Amino acid sequence: MEGSKKLHRDFQGNIILVLFLNAIIKPLYLLGIDRGVQNMIPPEEYGVYFTLFNLSFIFQIFADFGLQAWLTKTCAQKAEEAKYQYPYFLSLKGLLSLLYLILTGMVAFSMGFWNKYPLLLTLILCLQLINSLLLFLRATISGLGFYRFDSYLSITDRGISILVMGVFLCTPTLQPKITIILFTCVQLLSLWVSSTVAILFLYKNAFSFRPKFDFLKLKILLREGLPYAVLVLLMSTSNRIDTLIIPFFSAEKFNSSAIYAGSFRILEAINIIGYLFAGLLLPMFSKNIMQLEITAKLADMAIRLLLSIIIPLAIGFSVFSESIIPILYKNGSSEMVKTFSILILAIIPMSGNYIYGTLLTATGSLWAMNRIFVLILGINIVLIILLLPIFSIPGVALASLITQSLALFLQLSLCLKKQVVKFSISLILRTLIFSILTSLLIISIKFFLPFTPVNLPIIILIGLLFTGIAMVSTGMLSKKEWRHLYNETIS
Repeated sequence: MEGSKKLHRDFQGNIILVLFLNAIIKPLYLLGIDRGVQNMIPPEEYGVYFTLFNLSFIFQIFADFGLQAWLTKTCAQKAEEAKYQYPYFLSLKGLLSLLYLILTGMVAFSMGFWNKYPLLLTLILCLQLINSLLLFLRATISGLGFYRFDSYLSITDRGISILVMGVFLCTPTLQPKITIILFTCVQLLSLWVSSTVAILFLYKNAFSFRPKFDFLKLKILLREGLPYAVLVLLMSTSNRIDTLIIPFFSAEKFNSSAIYAGSFRILEAINIIGYLFAGLLLPMFSKNIMQLEITAKLADMAIRLLLSIIIPLAIGFSVFSESIIPILYKNGSSEMVKTFSILILAIIPMSGNYIYGTLLTATGSLWAMNRIFVLILGINIVLIILLLPIFSIPGVALASLITQSLALFLQLSLCLKKQVVKFSISLILRTLIFSILTSLLIISIKFFLPFTPVNLPIIILIGLLFTGIAMVSTGMLSKKEWRHLYNETIS
């Protein structure tokens, strides 16, 4: 019982910290810096960057091969063994990075990107490699239980990018110098600084960064990491395949990519919340996976808290999409508004996937998850190809909403089958009632208060107040679960 309480306290304290830090930095970067750059350069130029970035992102799995999730789990369960094997992990990481460059380069060449955009593609590939290294280092840090340091590290690269690019965006004489190449270089610099900080921290904690090559050990590591690698590849592909299909099946090509990118960016900004939950929960689930009752209670608390945050945001953005898009994008069109109003709702099932997918990863149910995402990927591709010619870009958003919802249903079903969570009609009713109350509130606000700069603070204040009341009254947020945190920090 005491172990369960301590686990809950660790989760609550650290999730508040990581959400607070990222609620400031990540949206500011995506909606201020990234959006600002898109508004400063031609739409087609950003569309090319967006397409190349997502192409490189999908193949990033070959630079990681599931090492992040596996390393987090290993560090959480067997810290000394992970420390001993770390030089071999680094060697494998280097070989996989080389494989990534070769494979991605070949695919990019076959698609004609190398000939048209050699410098930009090279920079993006370097960007992905350094980002992969940083995530690898952070996986080690969080697995060891240094949750607070990892929380600060999670915002370091974005913080540096905000400072540097903010100077260019806010200085009229420097604005003409903004290019997609400059933007990519600033991201490279930021990631390099963050990775250096992480390496120094681990070095002080007796981790060796001298690679060791033993092909037998590397073979074992590869074999054990294979299911993680396949899972990450399938998940990243199913989440990003729409961005690659659009230029080839849309008459507007990269202009259509730019339209979808506008909505996708806001989705990513909110999606960070679920990603942060998963990053914190994986080592906690892994440490306590043999105590299923404890992990089930933690998963229940996490899903209620996450959905309490995500549902109002998703519904609010969808309802007010006609007002939000023109404010964010000077080239915002009615098609972008429709796309955004549908796509942003996909964040709700995506958030559930983070919780239950992380729990399944901790239990080692990787091949079962792989089968789920093979099905999801196939359905997603078919839906995009069918819906894009009929509904244009909003059809792609609808395909994403359908497939993410199906993925949540299948992963939750797998959790129930493996008895790592219990079927809870109470959770379903709470979520349903909370969603209805939130929807009615937001629609009422829109009817009585037009979305204007003058009314915006009032809208946010009313939204926060009544959402808080709905969270407590429906039981999405339990006062009993959080009372100790209030006593320790406030009273």
